[in-house]
Amino acid sequence: MIDQSDELIVLFDEQGSPTFRDDREREYFLGVAVSYLKSNESQIFIDCDKDFGLSKNKVLKNTVISNTRAKNIAQKFSSLPIQLTVASMKLGDTNLQRAVSLYRDFGNILRTRHRRIRNRPIAQILYPQIFNHAVFSAVSNFIYQNPYVKIVNIFIDNWSFSPNDTVIALDYNKKVFQKVIKIVLEKLEINTEVRINDYTILDANTPKKRFIDSIASVASRNYLNIDDPKYFHDVFDIMTSNKTMKHEIIDITDTIILFLKDFMDRTARGKYSEGYSL
Repeated sequence: MIDQSDELIVLFDEQGSPTFRDDREREYFLGVAVSYLKSNESQIFIDCDKDFGLSKNKVLKNTVISNTRAKNIAQKFSSLPIQLTVASMKLGDTNLQRAVSLYRDFGNILRTRHRRIRNRPIAQILYPQIFNHAVFSAVSNFIYQNPYVKIVNIFIDNWSFSPNDTVIALDYNKKVFQKVIKIVLEKLEINTEVRINDYTILDANTPKKRFIDSIASVASRNYLNIDDPKYFHDVFDIMTSNKTMKHEIIDITDTIILFLKDFMDRTARGKYSEGYSL
């Protein structure tokens, strides 16, 4: 049985560039989240130190991770008491591009005319979507399996928010997330109060930062072009082979399209939806 005082740790990192430009680094934009109990963290980091390079000064990136090491990392991950959540969106999807571009233009009219703030770039539309889906799934799936967890700590790999959007991206998002988790727990008939602590931006030189960077780099190899020498089509089969944990690999492209269209429709009709902001 889990100690009722135990806390959930969620680490998040993104992979790829949230842009539709032709010079983007890959076809998919990914959000990678790992979740585990705080009481397990020390042992997890000890077990992973060698393969993940947690004691090194620099994080392991795809450019320096060999195929052999990537497989070792995937196999090591599968033995850990830890969940993997990967949310992806296909940047080349023309329906997604149209929906996001329309949403950007729609939202920027309201931002410049009514809020007197600058236009919102596409990157800051796509990033919250990938973050929210990955982290929400990571938290809700873990708590569903471990209803004794009452405190959630979310650590985000460094992302540069504009000063005008900091409150929306961090503080406001956390408040909405808290409300949504409460609703989900009630629907699942889980009688527990879960507190979402303030989000924390990961410092560059920490084991948490190096840990999530290594996992995200390896997991992202499934989305490389098949002719890329670092393409790794079996990576998810290996990483999710531990069936005691509920892993989730989801493509949210169509979900984003429907959400943005519905949000614009509701906003135009004066039925503002909490959970996102223009």
